[in-house]
Amino acid sequence: GALSITTTGKTTGTKYYGIFARNGNRYNPAGTSLTINAAETEGEGAGIYAQNYGSGALSITTTGTTTGTTKDGINAYNSSAGTSLTINAATTTGEEDGIFADNYGTGEIPSSS
Repeated sequence: GALSITTTGKTTGTKYYGIFARNGNRYNPAGTSLTINAAETEGEGAGIYAQNYGSGALSITTTGTTTGTTKDGINAYNSSAGTSLTINAATTTGEEDGIFADNYGTGEIPSSS
């Protein structure tokens, strides 16, 4: 099935990630979609680290600040089993990248101008 995470307050990870979500893995591509709706998120590594190995879409929406202290603000991976990858983010910062996105799914990464 689908994996969905919703936060309405501040989420903090003091050792690794503010939010870590994985739908299946490369050896067992289980599940369908992965959806994260987050307010303020901070992680010592990445603010949000999401891996979708399911057959559906990966979607991340943030409404507050997302911070990755030593890695990326948002790190998103959508495997070839998945479809689209969508990120709608407010303020996002990271030591390495604000947003790092890998999409191997059948859909596109939407862009806006």
